[in-house]
Amino acid sequence: MHKRFLYRLLTVTAALGLTFGSVMTAQAAWEKAPGGRWWYSYDDSTYATGWTKIGDDWYYFDASGWMVTGWFQDQGCWFYLDPINGTKTVNQWVDGYYLGQDGIMVTDTQAERINKDNVFALLRQALTKEGLYPNAVMRIDHENSKEIVVNIGDENTPTQFKIYNSYTINKATGAAVPSFAGPVLNLK
Repeated sequence: MHKRFLYRLLTVTAALGLTFGSVMTAQAAWEKAPGGRWWYSYDDSTYATGWTKIGDDWYYFDASGWMVTGWFQDQGCWFYLDPINGTKTVNQWVDGYYLGQDGIMVTDTQAERINKDNVFALLRQALTKEGLYPNAVMRIDHENSKEIVVNIGDENTPTQFKIYNSYTINKATGAAVPSFAGPVLNLK
């Protein structure tokens, strides 16, 4: 009787393993058409459409399932999807337009100026391209209607801030001029 119980237990376990094993091993995957276009298929033979988050990135797929790239308008808002990998672009200038944290192009009046909400991301991006101050802390020294001055440095203690350089950033043009030695940067 003990052998019969073990046989049934092993049979049920094997059946469950096959059932759940097939579910667990099936995966969604990127697929490429002969013409170079991409789509994302799921394990149930459907494919992604609309906004889809894959890993940490957002993509947009049209109604046929093809990945969209470049400038794209959705529900009255403009987005820019990387032309190579299709990821949604955020916190960057593209073709003279600023794409906010949500990837939506800000309005023309907002795009023409840099503000305290986006200056750190823009300056960090420009400095990274130049290979400068990779771990530096940024602080706004002062701001007026035409410019923002950002100090770049290091916090030794909460009350001590050692300044490596300062950049005066023209809100309208995006020019970032260093106070000390360093390249003039274009943040737009």
